[in-house]
Amino acid sequence: MIIHRNLGYMLKLAELGNFRRAADALHITHSALVRSIKAAEDELGARIFDRGAGMKVTPTEIGAVYLERARRIFLLNSDLRQDIQEMLGLSKGELNIALGPYPNKISGHVAAGRLLNRYPNLKVRISVVPYAHVVEAILERRADLGIAEYSEASSIKDLAIEPLEPHPAFFVCRSGHPLLGQGRLSAAHLVAYPWGMTRAPSRVCKFLPTDLGKAGSRDLQTGEFVPTIQLDSINEMAEIVARSDVLGLGTLHMFR
Repeated sequence: MIIHRNLGYMLKLAELGNFRRAADALHITHSALVRSIKAAEDELGARIFDRGAGMKVTPTEIGAVYLERARRIFLLNSDLRQDIQEMLGLSKGELNIALGPYPNKISGHVAAGRLLNRYPNLKVRISVVPYAHVVEAILERRADLGIAEYSEASSIKDLAIEPLEPHPAFFVCRSGHPLLGQGRLSAAHLVAYPWGMTRAPSRVCKFLPTDLGKAGSRDLQTGEFVPTIQLDSINEMAEIVARSDVLGLGTLHMFR
């Protein structure tokens, strides 16, 4: 029987379509992934993937059917493992946490540290991904818990959502920035300079002026705000803001 881990490897390879990228995402070597897929194909007695140029792969006709069934088995297996871990209690087991960029910086790792202080034998894996990918990770069972912007996921029935305390955000600029000393600022002042931040959900756009100037633009497909300086991680924001006229957006705690 093909083991749970190898099912996960095959599903990740099918998702990314490339051995190298899949191996990196799984945190294993390329050769280990190749061996795992070959062993699964040998056991099945059929090719699951067609190899293309470079590291690219696509599911075969048999592979497409197999992977669809494998995805269901993988999710059921994950649910069973989770149920058993819950029966054993948090003194043992594993917890996969997905954090959006802002929760990661504000409180995610602090909360994880407190959890581990209380349950030192718990195994925890923390992934930092764009806010929209947090919900995907939970629905696909790649994460047990997520902390992120949730407004666009609030209608999904399969999710249990608990709002956390909000944190006020502030625009921050470098010392000596042209905006300093101009008195009370308007939106027009702010959009005269590029903004550096992650993509923001569509609900944010209703607070923004129609003319976004140099701040960024609206994604016509998703409705999201796309800043001129788009960051997947906000760890670099302070460095960029400190050395340019870019305006950063975040909590004061983050910048301090």
